[in-house]
Amino acid sequence: MSSAPSRPPSSPARRPEAPDPQTTDGSGQESGQGGPDGGPSRRPLNTALLALFAAGASMFMTSGPLWMTVAGLVAGVAGIFFAVVALVRLRVAERRAVIVFSALVAMAVAGFGLVTGGVRLAFWDTVSTYERCMTDSVTISGQAGCQQKMEDNLQGILLPGLE
Repeated sequence: MSSAPSRPPSSPARRPEAPDPQTTDGSGQESGQGGPDGGPSRRPLNTALLALFAAGASMFMTSGPLWMTVAGLVAGVAGIFFAVVALVRLRVAERRAVIVFSALVAMAVAGFGLVTGGVRLAFWDTVSTYERCMTDSVTISGQAGCQQKMEDNLQGILLPGLE
């Protein structure tokens, strides 16, 4: 008998297992909640939330100065784009009803922001003149005069020759 300690028998070397094609998204990463961005099942929800954020930014930005109105139009286009992308990715999503609702709300809000921003840009001279007049007037009759002047300017632009 020997006094050397006995070692347990070594197990055979294990070969790495191939990933199951049903649990991966094609890039070798497991689908589900384990990935850095929540996996492919969370991406449509994140995209829908991004669409809502862009649509909200569009609504707030289209009532400012010229540069902000243009930025609001860009945010509105981005909101509609992200909403469409979220709807396209819907088949791998977990919370489909929330994503559809969020995307539809984002499209409606972004569309309204695009319309208001576009109208504001189309009549920029009249709108900026009206805003300057309103900041300079201190009486109710002065504000009514500003409004009447703006209506006359818009009528001259929209219906020329009726004056």
